[in-house]
Amino acid sequence: MTEWAWEESRRAYADAAGWFVGTVRAVGDRWSAPGLGEWDVRALVGHTGRALLTVETYLARPASEVAVGSAAEY
Repeated sequence: MTEWAWEESRRAYADAAGWFVGTVRAVGDRWSAPGLGEWDVRALVGHTGRALLTVETYLARPASEVAVGSAAEY
C-alpha cells in the first residue's frame, strides 16, 4: 500500500466518522425509534460507536502477521 493510499483511507475514515457524529446530533428524542431490523436507534449508535473505537484500538496494536490480506479475501 502506498503512502497516498493510506492517507486517502485515513481521510475517508475521518469523513465517515464525522458524518456519523453529525447524524447522531440529529437524533433528538428518537433514541427508541426503529433503526434496523430489531435494533432501535440507540443500539445502532452504540454499535457504530463501538466499531469506531475498535478500529482505533486495533490500529494502536498492529498484528504480528496478516491473516487475511483484504476485505475481498475475508
